[in-house]
Amino acid sequence: SLMENGSTFGAEVIPFNSKWSHMMQHINRIDTNISPYSEPLMPKVLMPYTNGQPMSPDLIRLVARWIDEGARNDAGEVVFSNITGKAFITNQASDYVAVVNLANNHLIRLLEVGGRPGSLQLDAPHVIIVDNQGLYFYVSLIQEGYLEKYDARTYEKLGRVYIGASPAHIVISNDGTKGYITDFVTAGSIKAFDTQTMTITADITDFRMNRPHGLRLTHNGEYLLASTQISEMFYIIRTSDNEIENVITVDQTVPPNGNGTSNFYPYQVAITPDDRYVFVSCRKSNDVRVFDMQTRA
Repeated sequence: SLMENGSTFGAEVIPFNSKWSHMMQHINRIDTNISPYSEPLMPKVLMPYTNGQPMSPDLIRLVARWIDEGARNDAGEVVFSNITGKAFITNQASDYVAVVNLANNHLIRLLEVGGRPGSLQLDAPHVIIVDNQGLYFYVSLIQEGYLEKYDARTYEKLGRVYIGASPAHIVISNDGTKGYITDFVTAGSIKAFDTQTMTITADITDFRMNRPHGLRLTHNGEYLLASTQISEMFYIIRTSDNEIENVITVDQTVPPNGNGTSNFYPYQVAITPDDRYVFVSCRKSNDVRVFDMQTRA
C-alpha cells in the first residue's frame, strides 16, 4: 500500500532515492545528508510509541539503504518497473529527470543525468523527448553541452555526444533512427545525429541563424522547422539533404541580415496534424505567429 498508493499528497517512497523520498524526511533526525527534515517527526514522538525518541540511527540508515537499493519487496521486485504509461520531466536545477506514473500522477523515479554527478556544476537537463516507439528518451544538458540517450524502460544510460555550448531542443524522426538538436548559444548551429551510434552526422548552418531554439518535424518527416530567438526568423529545412529551403522573418519589421529587432524573440514551434500551419511563440511580443506551409507566408 505504501509503494503503490502513496498518500493523498503523492508518492512517499521513490525507489533508488532515499534523499527525496518523503517518508525519509519524516523519520530522519540524525543526518541531513540522508534527507532533509520534515514535520511532524514520525513515528509519533509521544508516549508510548517511541518513548519520546526518534527511531534509532541504525534503523533509519537501514530504511535509507533499502530505498536506495530499489525499495524491493520480498520477491526482489521494484514497484512500477514495467508500466508503460509514464511521463519524463526534466529538473534543470537539480540534474534529475523525474518519471511520473500517469495512472496516479505519482513520482516513481528520479534519474540522475549528466556527466558530472556529485559536482557543484549543474549539467542542467533542459529538454527531453521520447521516440515514437517508446523505447528511448533523449535529454539535452544545456550547461554541460551534451546530449544523452537512455532506455525508456530500464533507465540505463546508453550513450552521449557533445553538441556545443548550449544544446536546447531535440526532435526525433518518425522511425527513431535520426534526430536533430539546436545549439542555442553557438551561433548558426542545428546538428543532425544518428540515434544508434550517437554521433553527429550533419551541421546545418546559416549566417542568420542566431540563437536557434525551437524545433519541430512535420508529421510526414519531410521538413525540419526551427525558430531563432535573436535573428527572429523561422527556418524550413529539408530532411532529405538537410538543406535550408526557406528563411522567413517573423515580422515585416525584422531585417533580413540576421540582426533581429529584440521585439519578438521567437522561441518554440508547433504544427497542425495536416502539416499545413506552423505556430511560433514569441516571448517579447507575447503572441503567436502563424505560417502557411503551402504559401510560405
